Amino acid sequence: MRTSRRRGGGGGNMNVIDRCWRRSPNWWRSRQRLARCSVGFAGKMSNNIGRGLRRYTVTDHTDDDPSNPKLGTLRYGVTKLRGKVWITFGRDMQIKLRSPLLIGSFTTIDGRGATVHIAGGAGFLLRGVHDVIIHGLRFHHCRAQPPGTVMGPGWKAVQLGKVDGDAIRVIGMPRVRHGYAHIANNMYQGWGEYAIGGSMNPTIRTESNLFISSSTSKKQLEVTWKQVGYGWNFKSVKDVLINGAYFSKSVSRTGSPGLSPRYTYNGEQRFVVVPNANAVRSLTRSSGALRCFPTSSTC
Repeated sequence: MRTSRRRGGGGGNMNVIDRCWRRSPNWWRSRQRLARCSVGFAGKMSNNIGRGLRRYTVTDHTDDDPSNPKLGTLRYGVTKLRGKVWITFGRDMQIKLRSPLLIGSFTTIDGRGATVHIAGGAGFLLRGVHDVIIHGLRFHHCRAQPPGTVMGPGWKAVQLGKVDGDAIRVIGMPRVRHGYAHIANNMYQGWGEYAIGGSMNPTIRTESNLFISSSTSKKQLEVTWKQVGYGWNFKSVKDVLINGAYFSKSVSRTGSPGLSPRYTYNGEQRFVVVPNANAVRSLTRSSGALRCFPTSSTC
């Protein structure tokens, strides 16, 4: 979520991540500061910076041959460069990925300073990786992909099954299974199968979110989805539900004993929740990737 204006050198009310880097008029000279700005479960992303970091600039929007990507393309930087990689974009561009782009650990894809669309093709796939930053990109019109072999990080062949048309798909990182998620101050509007889902005994606390249904189907009016055969513990706190949207019973009969939608945050994970869900429209009014200009203070 973004709560700030798109222009004006970082004025207005900003979320904690933006506030951390946008207040510097020379933000582009210290891009790696972004790694220390993150909050929440991931904490600081300090492993993405420091000794051994490689910087790579995308100058070519094409993805003509995923099996042999050209120097200058996004796929080249993601799959052929090893170790810590910080990827930026030399100009505005739209990238149509011909196959899923497998992102490796310690990879940062930083879209600040350009308008970058990942559209009309495949999306990103994070499979069993960690320490990944994806920031300031615009994803839309991503398409499902058939099974096939894809070159992954370190230029290793990976056999994939059918991939849904997700913008960013995560396999094995932060899916809500056996874990805890705290979802706050978001606006959900016109979801398809569900707005929030979890499997394998998850604990989910949704707080001060705004859910606006655009469907007359009872199935699509429900906010949550739970995997049959497993327990779950979902709790709604100060959420606002509009147009028939509803949040179903929170605790299943098979829920694991002792599950509680509470979590103790450390200093790096703690964040402030705006208690009024009706304020979410205003908070998310300028949501999305910012238009930031290097060599100027406009962001």
